[in-house]
Amino acid sequence: MSDVQTQFEHLCQQWQELTRAEARAIQAGNWAAVEQCQLAKTQLQPKLMAATDALRQAAAQQGRARQTEQHIQQLVGHLLSLERQNEAALAAQYDRVRQQQADLAQAAQTLRQLRRAYGGSAPATWQRWS
Repeated sequence: MSDVQTQFEHLCQQWQELTRAEARAIQAGNWAAVEQCQLAKTQLQPKLMAATDALRQAAAQQGRARQTEQHIQQLVGHLLSLERQNEAALAAQYDRVRQQQADLAQAAQTLRQLRRAYGGSAPATWQRWS
């Protein structure tokens, strides 16, 4: 295995580890950790792109462009699959939070209605003496 290929695979492994850590953080609702993972991937992305380009160039010089491209597509496809799983998990978390907000808004509305119906307009006793 060439140094270029080793570097590429190492960067893909780092991306995978970050994406899995991000998945755990999403499930735990640890948004600071999610942000850290995303920042780390943002910093890793240019390195991964450069390694991909270098691998393609090396493979073309060795007459292995087709095999290498298939290998790249396989690894990147796996990483994209993990990213889609995280995207779905984020969407599910977002839906849960939106439902909780709707439930809380409904509870607040019900409390306001109860206060109005059962004397919410009368001032508290301590306020009458001031």
